[in-house]
Amino acid sequence: MKKGKNFFLQFIKKSQAFSNDIRNGVDTNLAAKKYDKKLITPIKGDFEIIFLAQYCPCIQESAFHTISAHRLKTGAENSIKIDKMEKMNEFKSLYSEKNLPYPFGTFQKWRVIEIKLY
Repeated sequence: MKKGKNFFLQFIKKSQAFSNDIRNGVDTNLAAKKYDKKLITPIKGDFEIIFLAQYCPCIQESAFHTISAHRLKTGAENSIKIDKMEKMNEFKSLYSEKNLPYPFGTFQKWRVIEIKLY
């Protein structure tokens, strides 16, 4: 059954609001209740899955923090690509190519993790 353009636009707005809430530290379960459960990929059983794009600025000293939350793994991977480009541009603006103290990304790490919501 075709849902139509309005359904799709509402879905996108709710998905973005959901991601913003997660990014701003709102508990995942509260955010899921606030928006439609349809925002999250349903799986067999009584849980659902979301994908978190995470970044660690210094693998020796820091912990991972969440950049964004997504229904699909590809969305989280795209978010990481964008974040990497932004960080690389910032790195290049700080150092000239002749005076690089270390290669970009040596002490940083990005990852996508899967979270089950019950």
